[in-house]
Amino acid sequence: MEKVSERLLLALMAVWVARVTGDCGKPPILENGSPENPQTTSPVGTILAYKCFPGYTFQEGGSKHITCRENSTWSPLRAVCEPINCGSPGEILNGYFDAPDSTFGNKVIFYCDKGFNLVGKNSRICTANGWSGQVPTCEIVQCPEPPRISDGTVSSSDSDSWPFGSIARYSCLDGYSLIGEETITCTVSGEWDKDPPRCQALNCGNPGEILNGYYNASSGTTFGSKVVFYCDEGFRIVGTYFRICTADGWSGSVPTCKIVKCPEPPRISNGTVSSSANDSWPFGTKARYSCHDGYTLIGEEIITCTATGEWDKDPPRCQALNCGNPGKILNGYYTTFGSKVVFFCDKGFRIIGTNFRICTADGWSGQVPTCETVKCPEPPHISNGTVSPSDSHSWPFGSIARYSCLDGYSLIGEETINCTATGEWNKDPPTCKVVRCDRPPVPTNGRMVGGFQDTYTYLDTITCKCNEGFTMVGSSVIECRENNTFVPPPPICELSSSLVTTLATTHTGGCERPIGQQLGLLLILGVSAAFLT
Repeated sequence: MEKVSERLLLALMAVWVARVTGDCGKPPILENGSPENPQTTSPVGTILAYKCFPGYTFQEGGSKHITCRENSTWSPLRAVCEPINCGSPGEILNGYFDAPDSTFGNKVIFYCDKGFNLVGKNSRICTANGWSGQVPTCEIVQCPEPPRISDGTVSSSDSDSWPFGSIARYSCLDGYSLIGEETITCTVSGEWDKDPPRCQALNCGNPGEILNGYYNASSGTTFGSKVVFYCDEGFRIVGTYFRICTADGWSGSVPTCKIVKCPEPPRISNGTVSSSANDSWPFGTKARYSCHDGYTLIGEEIITCTATGEWDKDPPRCQALNCGNPGKILNGYYTTFGSKVVFFCDKGFRIIGTNFRICTADGWSGQVPTCETVKCPEPPHISNGTVSPSDSHSWPFGSIARYSCLDGYSLIGEETINCTATGEWNKDPPTCKVVRCDRPPVPTNGRMVGGFQDTYTYLDTITCKCNEGFTMVGSSVIECRENNTFVPPPPICELSSSLVTTLATTHTGGCERPIGQQLGLLLILGVSAAFLT
């Protein structure tokens, strides 16, 4: 216990000494950083500088110095150590990298494009000294020398290598026909995409002449060769456009070349197009456009029928002369339809003046209309009732008129009507009426709950119940309505079927009661029930 008291006393003395001598004590902690020259004591006036740990740097806008103030407290530390940014990890030729972040501690992964293999380490890490390691390289995939074929040759590479994407092209000696595809390609796996073709001795000769066209027999006329037919400009081919040399000769027949025609040139709004001398528009025909008065042509005035049977460009358009802004309309808006603008008012407003303006050679026609607030007429007055507010001289769109009746009258209908956007009230007003319903007759074999009144007023209700042994037919609650009658009519009470069955099957000494006795009991029961009511 004495040792604890001594330690407490020493601690208190240390605090007192610090206050007396002006020592600020332990400096603030900096995340990812520390003081440059830590000291055991820091007297008033001491300026302490901070540094960031390796891989971190001070954020701009802060201060890395603090000062021991006269009150023996440190000035606020306004420094932030953020991770350094290593910048670009380096470009890789024929490849790319994935680097979600280039700050300290992050890792970048390198990849090669299709057809290339990665040489070197595939990753770099952002360290305090920058990116680790070196950027790897992407080496192109190589295929082996393409296979040789009998009675044919294969085009040689410019070098001794066949990199990815290289194409080896085969051809046959004179008198032989190439069977199979003439090229094979070096794939990404370093293998050729298919087996080489073969050469077979066969020649189909001339494939036939085509009027207004020609054919290309660059692959030869031997077995498997394909001849493609083409038409001269302005003609389109009709039939199969190629023939193949087979064991039985040329396949199919020679196609024909038919002159190209374009469809009728497109029509344009507010303009015309010059017509052809006849109903056809053959290759090379020109269509010329022009606009009506008050419009200007936007685009080229001539389009030409091309060799593909299509017009060489879209037709021009006719644009109304630009009159600028047609004018603003308060509490409304306008919509443009060509050279015409139509004005509209917002809901609850009606247009005053002509609702449109037309762009003419002299500018916009007419004047901008105005939008006037829609108002309803004074709400209808009702007999024996009032409408509020009674001091209003105008009833604009959205106004609500509220009705009430004088004492002794009931309101029939809804108590409010609303002024609509058309300037009309949304419904007829209610009415005030004296409603008096006479007390209805008590249901036979039943009773009314809640006492009796000589008369009832509008919407007063009466609840009816049947005596024991009777079932109600109709509604148990009736209501006084505006026609001075109860709706629905009072219910009736009928004898329960279960009671009738009980009476009908009552036995005396094991024998059923005679029918006369049963009817007598029913009569007595009915009279008793009536008496009870």
